[in-house]
Amino acid sequence: MELARRGLNLVLLDLDAANLEDTSDMVVSRHGVETKTAVFDLSLVGTPRGDESMRRLRAAIEGLDVGALVNNAGVSRPSMHEADVEALVRMVRVNLWALTEVTAAVLPENWAGCKVTFLSTY
Repeated sequence: MELARRGLNLVLLDLDAANLEDTSDMVVSRHGVETKTAVFDLSLVGTPRGDESMRRLRAAIEGLDVGALVNNAGVSRPSMHEADVEALVRMVRVNLWALTEVTAAVLPENWAGCKVTFLSTY
């Protein structure tokens, strides 16, 4: 919210469409900035549904001059030996693969802006 308070327009991603719409509406009403949104389940990166989400993200950001990218998604498990294989794959997709794919999609090759990554998985 601090970025919106400072007047930056936002592109918001969420896997929950209703939450995404509520957040977007709140940001616009409180801060008067523009938002673009894309429903995106980061755990689906590398799958056909994830590919469709990447297309929606690219469409949402087309033509934007991106000055900052903030990643704030993460998945954790209590311990490696307690998690099943699918849970571990989901964790890798969200924490590594999606982070890389979204960054590559959003930031141009010679970008000199700010990138911040938060992985709060507790």
